[in-house]
Amino acid sequence: MCPRTYTRPSDLTRALRPPWARPQMDGELERYHKTNSGLDLTISNLRLKQAGLQAEVLTQRKGKADSEGLVRRLQHDLTGVVAVIQEPKALKERVKALFQKYCSDER
Repeated sequence: MCPRTYTRPSDLTRALRPPWARPQMDGELERYHKTNSGLDLTISNLRLKQAGLQAEVLTQRKGKADSEGLVRRLQHDLTGVVAVIQEPKALKERVKALFQKYCSDER
């Protein structure tokens, strides 16, 4: 007589269990699979959340860098205005030019 072959490891596991323990072990295995699938779903949700937060951080960093660049350009332009602080007409023209350069887009 030829020994029985098992196609899956779970078939062999079931065959080796004592008959009185099979229903209890099947219940434990079922609970394990439910818990495992729930955890897989939680992990995938957290990965999606992490990807969204990383994208938001990148957007915030870009906005910060753009703002810092604007402040540097404004500071540089203000040094040109300070050079003519003793000449009221030239000062007025430079301030007007700064206003048009930095504020006209917002209106």
